[in-house]
Amino acid sequence: MSKLPAEFVKTTQPKPRTTRKRQPSLVSREAPNPREVLVHLTDDELKALEEARQSLHHAGAPITIEQMIHRVIAEWMLRAKTVVKSVESPPARDPYIIARLRELAATPLRTWREIRSTLRQLLRLRRSRA
Repeated sequence: MSKLPAEFVKTTQPKPRTTRKRQPSLVSREAPNPREVLVHLTDDELKALEEARQSLHHAGAPITIEQMIHRVIAEWMLRAKTVVKSVESPPARDPYIIARLRELAATPLRTWREIRSTLRQLLRLRRSRA
């Protein structure tokens, strides 16, 4: 067999590396920060909490939705520590927290004051036991 002329022969060139875009993942590959809490709210729940925040702001308590959620979770944590818990794991979406957030959205000023007084009572009870 005879050799082909140089202009007929293709030289092999390295292919440029193409990177594929990563698909967004539902699970983060990073280790979660134990100080962060992820709360999934529906659009209606978020709207109701925003309205409650605005009414609290007009009543003289300038707070954020994050502070409202934090206060409800703090109350729940103190209640959970004072009550003897069973061995079973808590549900992924705790109905008490959701119900308390809905109550806060429905009657913000009364519930906000009630949560504050409950937290104070639970803290006093916890200090007296220590």
